[in-house]
Amino acid sequence: MFLPKDISRLDAPDTLIPNQIPSQPMDGFITALDTMSELMIQMEIDCAGSLDPDRLAQALDHTLDAEPVLGCRFVPDPKHPYWERVEKRPATLQVVDTSDDLDRFRISSIDSGNGCQLQACLHPRSDGDRLLLKVSHEASDAGGLKEISAIVSSIYNELDSNPSYRPEPNFGCRNHKQVMKLVPFKAYPRIFINYFKELFLNILHPATFRLPIETRREATEVEFSVRHLSAEQVSFLSQYGKRFGATINDLFLAALLQSQGNFDEIQPDQRVRIASTVDLRRHYLPDMKGESVCNLSAIVYHKLGCGIGETFEETLQRVQQETIKQKRSWLGLNAYLFTIPLVTCMNYGKAIEGARKAIFDWIDKGRMANAFTNMGPIEAKHVTYGQPARRAWLLPPPGRPPEFLGGLTGYNGTLTLSAGTYPEAMEKITGDGLLDAILDQFPEP
Repeated sequence: MFLPKDISRLDAPDTLIPNQIPSQPMDGFITALDTMSELMIQMEIDCAGSLDPDRLAQALDHTLDAEPVLGCRFVPDPKHPYWERVEKRPATLQVVDTSDDLDRFRISSIDSGNGCQLQACLHPRSDGDRLLLKVSHEASDAGGLKEISAIVSSIYNELDSNPSYRPEPNFGCRNHKQVMKLVPFKAYPRIFINYFKELFLNILHPATFRLPIETRREATEVEFSVRHLSAEQVSFLSQYGKRFGATINDLFLAALLQSQGNFDEIQPDQRVRIASTVDLRRHYLPDMKGESVCNLSAIVYHKLGCGIGETFEETLQRVQQETIKQKRSWLGLNAYLFTIPLVTCMNYGKAIEGARKAIFDWIDKGRMANAFTNMGPIEAKHVTYGQPARRAWLLPPPGRPPEFLGGLTGYNGTLTLSAGTYPEAMEKITGDGLLDAILDQFPEP
């Protein structure tokens, strides 16, 4: 393994970036989720050719200025957390010789409180380099990581003809107000009702039917499982889903729920539900892009009652009905109208302590639901490093036991299903076995 040569950094843009940047409510709130998952999101890119490691290192370094929060460390001050610029930046890019080295980078964590929020690893290969980008979840969600890759690639391409290029810092909005200002006031009563229903569900809900993953909080070794679906397979699934009015997302939510029945039985005191995420950019913002890199996603739940369907198609129809109901009722805005403003008024340290305590309580009482995140399509503009990538996909945060978090992302007509698991806690099922079980729910083309 080696690092690119030192970058000669220009000083002009730095004079525009303050040493401290106020954090946004979701930046701090995300830190409580370290009880459920490793707070990192990654993008893997199979490039069409070879990349220049020194130019790529320079592009990454400039990106830390283009989106200033990425060049900061997170300071969890108990009263008012904030971002602080990292003066002596460690190298953002590693260049490795082997796939084993790349694997080690992939499973390594990123500490938001120590160093910058963006890291990258490049593995030069004869059939096209592989680039892996890693961002802390405190700074960005999956939608933000796609925007980060677009920034890195655009700077990389610009530096080819203009080596002195430096982007201007972007100080656009990083909080939920960019969405909420578009929501009519008449929608607020309905969102409040939705919020209190969800609150009741999380506090008083019976035990949740979930995958048989052991609750082992000391598990440390992460393992990623990945399955790629061809454009032909995706086209078939899309047509199959249309028979039921179901989306690709509905198909995979239903498949995960149905596959749980392969590994455990529903107990009389359990109910079936699954957590999912929604990218508010794609649902509410006109250009489906945030003003700046940030967390702009929300958690929603699909509830199926006392049991899954007798068949996959029956479960799919029930999931599809839940999806329609949620989309008609201001999907994903519950926390942004009530919880986030409330947390903002509280002492940060006490709020996070309370949130972590609540999560551990849900786990101990068996209420924590498995989760699935559809991270959406990766577009060519996100991954054009000289030429559009041959293949690209996102990896979700690894779910800490007993949590399972599966992820789905698309590129150029294909789909990638992925998950990060802890083998120490997977005593009855492996990560690879679970992804295969999900795909086995679908009919053959």
